[in-house]
Amino acid sequence: IHKSFQGQSGIWSSYVEKHLLPRLHGFEILMGAYAMCHLKINLLLKETGYIPKNKEMPQRLGVYLTNALEEVKDTSTLNDLLTQEAKAAAIVKRDVPVMVAFGNPPYSGESKNVDKFIMDLMKDYKKESTGKKLKEKNTKWLNDDYAKFIRLGEHYITKNKEGILAYITNHNYLDNPTFRGMRWHLLNSFDSIYIYDLHGNSKKRETAPDGSKDENVFDIMQGVAIIIAVKTKEKSNILAPVYYLDSYGKRDIKYKRLWESNLETMSFQKLNYKKPDYFFVPKDFKAEAEYNKGIRIKELFPNNSVGVLSHRDSFSISTSKKELEKRINDIYHIDKDCLLKRYQLQEKNKFFIDKIKTNKEASYIKEIQKINYRIFDKAYIIYNDRFVDRTRKKVLANLIKPNLAIITQSQTFSLAFNHIFISDILSDLNYISNLGGGSVFPLYIYDEKPFLEIKMRKTNLEPEIIQKIEKKLGLKFVADHEFPEAKKSGNFSPLDLLDYIYAVLHSPNYREKYQEFLKIDFPRVPYPEDEQKFKKLVKLGSQPRETHLLQGKKCGGRQNYITNYDIQ
Repeated sequence: IHKSFQGQSGIWSSYVEKHLLPRLHGFEILMGAYAMCHLKINLLLKETGYIPKNKEMPQRLGVYLTNALEEVKDTSTLNDLLTQEAKAAAIVKRDVPVMVAFGNPPYSGESKNVDKFIMDLMKDYKKESTGKKLKEKNTKWLNDDYAKFIRLGEHYITKNKEGILAYITNHNYLDNPTFRGMRWHLLNSFDSIYIYDLHGNSKKRETAPDGSKDENVFDIMQGVAIIIAVKTKEKSNILAPVYYLDSYGKRDIKYKRLWESNLETMSFQKLNYKKPDYFFVPKDFKAEAEYNKGIRIKELFPNNSVGVLSHRDSFSISTSKKELEKRINDIYHIDKDCLLKRYQLQEKNKFFIDKIKTNKEASYIKEIQKINYRIFDKAYIIYNDRFVDRTRKKVLANLIKPNLAIITQSQTFSLAFNHIFISDILSDLNYISNLGGGSVFPLYIYDEKPFLEIKMRKTNLEPEIIQKIEKKLGLKFVADHEFPEAKKSGNFSPLDLLDYIYAVLHSPNYREKYQEFLKIDFPRVPYPEDEQKFKKLVKLGSQPRETHLLQGKKCGGRQNYITNYDIQ
C-alpha cells in the first residue's frame, strides 16, 4: 500500500500516509483493499481539482469497511479503528438514504453470508407470484452472494422510494426457473428494468449465433449480465417492463460496445414475459400450449429421485471391486488416524469408523454394487448408508434388481437439450452432467417384502396416464414386458412406453421445436395418437436404448460400439 503512493504529492496522499497507514498496523491483509479504495478515490479527486476545506484533516470519504449483508452490530468490544469503521457504516445502513446501488458483487454459490438480516430479505425471493412458498425442492442457488446483493440494493432503494440499481453479475437468474420469485419481486419493486446479457458462459458452451467464439468479459467461466433497474416515486402498481439486449463475440468487441453505448442509443427489445416464470430473456412461446399437453416425465414415473451422492467418491467408489474390498479391509486392520490420513477422509455426516466396525467386514463387501459413474464409465460403489451420504435407497435400490430407468434433468445448463440417457444399474448424481441434477426414473418398483421369497415388482407408471394412452391407441396395457402376453398383438408394455419416450426425446426435430421448454423443466412427450406411429417409434427407440446399454446385435456385443439409427 505504501509503495503504491510513495512519491505522490498532495494533501490526500500525505493524509493517508500520516494518519491511515499507522492505524492499519496488524490489519494489512484484512484492510488492504479498503485502504487502496480510499487512496485511489482520493487521487482521482485530486485530478479533478477538488480541494478540501481543511487541508490538514480533510473530511473522510464515505467508504466504509463492513459486511454489507450483515445487520448493524454492537461493536463495543472491537479495537478503536474497527469500532469507528463499524459505527460509521452502521449509520449509513440505518439512516442514510441510498439512491444508487452499483458494483460487481461476488458469485459464490451457496454463500456463507447467512446473517438473519439478509436471509430474512431473501425470503421474498423464495415465494411464488401468488405469495406462497416457492414450489422448489432445492432453492440453494438463490443463496448465491450476487442474488443477496441484488436483494440488498433493492431493499435500500425501495426504502428510499426511488433510485437506481446497477450491477454486473452472474446471468443465471435471467432464465433459471428457481429464480422466478426473484424476478417477480424485482418487477414489482421497479418502474423499468434493462438487461444487457454479455453471455460468455463456457459452462453452457455458449457460442455466437454464427457459431464463432463467444468470450467472457472477465476471466471466469460463468456468463455475466448487466442489470439496470430504475425506481421513481411515481411507481405504479403494474409490473415493470423489461428491456433486453445481448452481446456475443470476442471480449474486446464487447468492451468497445460497452464503452461507446448508453441506454438511449442501445437497441433494447421489450420482453413479453409471462407467469409463472417471468423470464428476463426472450422466449418463443408459440408452441407452449401444444407442448404442455404432453406427458410430463416426472408425473408419468411417480417414484423418482436424483442419483447417488457419496461425498467421498475417492473412497466409496472405484473401477475395481477388489480395490473396494481392500478399502473395507483396511478399516478393520489399520489404525483410525492412519486410515483417515491415507484416504484423506473426514468423519462427518454418517461416516464414522467406530460405527462401521460394529458390523462385520463381510456384510459391507456384500453391498458392493455396480454404478454408472459417468456416461459409459461404469464403476463399483459400497452401497451402504455409512459410506454413502445419499443412497436414496427408497427409489434407487430398485436398480439393484433387474430393471431399467430413464435418466434426465429438470433444468439443463447447455444451450440445447441433450440430457437424456438410460440405465440398468445404480446411477451417480453427476452421471449425465458434471453439474449434477441427474434424476432417475425406474420402470419398475420392487416389493420391499417379497411373498415367499419371490421378487415381486410393479410398474412405476401413473395409472391415469396409462388409461389415457390405452384409450388413444386402442391397445391393452400389460404391466410387465416379461409377461408372455406383452408381445401379443393388441397389447403394449412398460418397455414399449419407455422406448417410445426414448425415441421422442432423441429426435433432433423434437428437441429443436421445443428447446425453450426442454431446458427449464423435466421434459414432456406427446401422447401417442395412433398404434402405427406408436409402434414405429417404439422400434426406433429400442435401437438407441440397446446401444446405450451396450446390448443388442447392432452393437456387435461389447467389442464394437459403432451403430446407426435415424430418429427424426
